[in-house]
Amino acid sequence: MLRRVPTDLPLFGALLFGLCLVSFGFAGMYTEVAIGRPSSTSGLGFFFIPIWGGLAAVAGLVLGFVVRAVWHALKRSEAETNTSALRATLACAVVAAAAAGALSVVHYEQAAEPRVRLDGGLLVREFRADLGKPVRTSTVLYDSDKKTATLSWGGNTSELVIDDDQVLLRDTTSGKNARFATAALDYITRVDAVPVLAEQGPSLLAIVICGRATGRRAIVATVDENYQVIFEEQVKRFWQLSDTPVEVRAGSEHDEYVVVGPYSYESLVLRRKPQH
Repeated sequence: MLRRVPTDLPLFGALLFGLCLVSFGFAGMYTEVAIGRPSSTSGLGFFFIPIWGGLAAVAGLVLGFVVRAVWHALKRSEAETNTSALRATLACAVVAAAAAGALSVVHYEQAAEPRVRLDGGLLVREFRADLGKPVRTSTVLYDSDKKTATLSWGGNTSELVIDDDQVLLRDTTSGKNARFATAALDYITRVDAVPVLAEQGPSLLAIVICGRATGRRAIVATVDENYQVIFEEQVKRFWQLSDTPVEVRAGSEHDEYVVVGPYSYESLVLRRKPQH
């Protein structure tokens, strides 16, 4: 088996497509369990990966018949070649597919690691317990039921546009917008925003984009009135999805600041830097 060329090409195509897809899928699934953040439905892979592998095998079988027919038409002969190249190619391809499946998860997890994506130097960032006075709660711009809302702030009215791998915060009048890459979140569970006012300086808008529950990731960002992103961070979500993810508080100096995870043991606090 898998020694005769071109007779075994349909079988080779079926095994190549089917086994490579199964190898890629299961390697990725087990790697995610070992080092990643598997979703609550990841176990369905045991059911769907073989199904997709079977469909891929059918496609490979059909392609193999086509290649064999073309081979006969070009060679104009029934002569066959006995070779072990088909087996070696199949083995190498399956191993390569498994490595690609595992590496895709490793790459994704590296990209999803918590980090500051952008810091314009206008805010002070710290993790600490916060006892400031709440002055404003957030508005839910998007929730898991796909309900959307608009928010008026600083002379702007913002709406949310969700694409496959990004969230667009757009002004309904001027069309100005700010974009946030969300591939690390898998999918969007909810988006909250809250305006931050100040006696001196422009108004700001803080936005928190939460991903899937078991992914434990969120994106925290702040934009100015021109929709310029002045701060953006990818965080490990430390609050429950049912809790208010962000609110604005005021301290003794009466200047407003952002508190992400306001009722957590330690919150992410974003405060404007003093203006000299």
